Amino acid sequence: MNTHLYRKISIIKFNNKRFQVFRDELGRYAFLELDDNNKFHYPKVEDFIELANMFSRDLHNEAMFKKGKRNKANRLKFTASVLAATSVIACSTILFNQLQADKQFDNNNVTEYISVSDDYQHEVVFEDISAPTVIEDISEPTEIKEEESEDVNFVPNSSDDPDKQESIDTSRSTQITDDMYYVHDNGIEVDIYNSAALNKFLGYKDVTIDDIIEVVNNNPGIDSKMKPIIIDFARDIMKTYPNVDMRVFYENMKVVKVVYETDESIAQHGRSLAWFDWASQEIHINENSDLTEGSYAIMIVRHELCHVLMLLRLNTDDHLIIRCVQKDGNYGEFIQECTAVLISAYPFEDRYEFTDLGYGIVSNEFRAIVEAIPNVDYSVIVNQDVHGIEDYLDEKIDSDIPPERLFDLMELQTNVYYNFKYVKVDNEDFKAIYQYIADAYTQNVLKPNMSYEEIMQIQNNLIDRLNKDVDYTEGLQYTDVIEDEFNEYITMHNIQSNNLSK
Repeated sequence: MNTHLYRKISIIKFNNKRFQVFRDELGRYAFLELDDNNKFHYPKVEDFIELANMFSRDLHNEAMFKKGKRNKANRLKFTASVLAATSVIACSTILFNQLQADKQFDNNNVTEYISVSDDYQHEVVFEDISAPTVIEDISEPTEIKEEESEDVNFVPNSSDDPDKQESIDTSRSTQITDDMYYVHDNGIEVDIYNSAALNKFLGYKDVTIDDIIEVVNNNPGIDSKMKPIIIDFARDIMKTYPNVDMRVFYENMKVVKVVYETDESIAQHGRSLAWFDWASQEIHINENSDLTEGSYAIMIVRHELCHVLMLLRLNTDDHLIIRCVQKDGNYGEFIQECTAVLISAYPFEDRYEFTDLGYGIVSNEFRAIVEAIPNVDYSVIVNQDVHGIEDYLDEKIDSDIPPERLFDLMELQTNVYYNFKYVKVDNEDFKAIYQYIADAYTQNVLKPNMSYEEIMQIQNNLIDRLNKDVDYTEGLQYTDVIEDEFNEYITMHNIQSNNLSK
């Protein structure tokens, strides 16, 4: 049976109607309209079209992570009592590709791009939105069952350079496990979930800044204006984040091409300044960009270079196609963007003449969460997939909010943030994001021996950070959750202000 499982994300208000937003196992969005009695109905086609055009993301050429890698209980099955013919309209892969090509679809061609997922099991009925989102004892469908790990004996490329061979033997000794990569059935395509798995497929385990300078200078696809910018970026990253694996960046720099675009061509792509096409390994930049130190364009270029640091499509001498992609399908796309902001911009804020570093509220939240982790390992954030980051957060932060739920809400929040003129939040689901942040700080940042004034300073700094350069906050931020949790911590540890104790 082709059973499809969906996660409940949140309720939004659009076109003066309420819609429950869902995501399936491939990260695709689905929508059902809610009436005044909280009963589900199919959305009208025109509503679905507009929502899909706002929420859809490209799946073309993506590395699809092994299905069933995560087996969590918060999955729901639609039922015949809710859906006619036991099916639900969802955004198909073809639709994602069509939208990426900047072709809007409408009533005339909608049937070509809508995916109907059918043959749902009927054990679970959830017509009332107050029904629990965690359903026990739902058997996993066969097509998303965990596949047996497939190990293959790849021989690393041999090297005649004794110095390089010494580097192989002495650096990056991380043990490679089956969950770090996936070899497709064809034996050629390899998806990397943790860049440490590159040890298995490359003939080296580390690179130096001199290695990067050499490949950048020898790459004819990079012009003389861009080469020092790229080298400066690499130096900064390696100095600021010494544990980050630079091999993805190094391999990209061997072949990456910088393409300068006219204003007209960029307008056709809907892009404002620059982007990295990881599949073709091209960095596209507006030819009129001001690339002087401290400019907005330099920050954007460094943001795109961060994607070059994380995303890879490599054809090896062993005829393998190796892909390193942080997201799982289109799930976790915002992680790539927030990580790029976190890594490329925040440590270098004093270089820029502006303060808005991109992606609004969600990048502020992600930064706050990462910085609340003691001795945070940035190599996890940069070099692992979205599920590896979730596991890391599970290890470092004890919260009733699962990281998967956190990321679902943050990604939805990003969509709402950039479409706030059309989409509103109709409930308080986003409070869970702030509960998670509060949990991270009360566990890892606040200490019982701190003074009241110290704790208040941490709280105020945190709230200021979350509000930084956010023009639209209605219905999105619930900093009162943080204040309540901080106050509870103060009460629990009997911490009083100096004024009160006098």
